[in-house]
Amino acid sequence: MHEFRDATRLASWTQLILIVFALFMFWAAFSDMLQLRLLYTFDNGAFKTIGALNQAVAANDARQHVTGPLRLAAYALSGILILVWTYRANANARGLGAATMRITPAWSVGWYFVPIANLVKPYDAMREIWRASAHPQGWSQETDPLSLRWWWVFLLLAIGLGVMALLLGMRAKGIETVIDATWLMLVSDLAGILSAGILLGIIAQVQQLQQAAFLASAPPALPGTEAGGG
Repeated sequence: MHEFRDATRLASWTQLILIVFALFMFWAAFSDMLQLRLLYTFDNGAFKTIGALNQAVAANDARQHVTGPLRLAAYALSGILILVWTYRANANARGLGAATMRITPAWSVGWYFVPIANLVKPYDAMREIWRASAHPQGWSQETDPLSLRWWWVFLLLAIGLGVMALLLGMRAKGIETVIDATWLMLVSDLAGILSAGILLGIIAQVQQLQQAAFLASAPPALPGTEAGGG
C-alpha cells in the first residue's frame, strides 16, 4: 500500500536540474558548432599559418575535453533526480487510488536498465503515471498528451545519436569522420534540450494533477474546526 507524499520540493529540484541541464546542452551545442567551423576551415585550407592552426586546435581540444565529461555528468545528475521523481510520482498515483497500475514504482525506474525493453517500457511507465494522476480510479480509460511521445522520441534521439557520435569519433581516421561525429553530437545535444524542455512541462502538469486529486479526495473539514471556529 502506497501513501501519498507531497513531492513538490522533489519536483522543483528535478525541474531546476533540468533547466541547468538544458543550459549546459546549449553550451555543448555551441561548442560543437565551433568545432565544426574549425574542421571546415581546416578542410578548406583556410589557415594561413601552421601556428594559427595549432593555436585553434589547442583551444578547441581544451574546450571539448571539458565539455565531454561535463556532458556525461549532466546526464547522470539529471537522470538520477528524474528517476527519483518518477518513483515518487508512480507511488503517489497509487496512493491516490490507482492501485491497478500495471507498472510498480520500482519497475518505473528499473525498466530504464533493462536492454531492449528500455526502448519502450519507461515510456509506458510515464504514460501510466500521467493517466493515473489525471484520473486515479479510471486511469486505464484516460488519454495521454502528445507531449509524452515527443519527450520520449527526443530522449531516444539524444542518447542514441550521442552514443553513435562517441563510437564514430573513437575510430575516426580522417577529418570527414570527425565532421560526421561532430554533427551527430550537435543533433544529440539539441534533441537533449528539447527532451528536457518537454519533461519540465510534464513534471509540472503531473504535480498539478496529483495535487488537485489529493485535495479533491481529502475529507471536508468538520464544522467548527476552521481557524477561529468556536
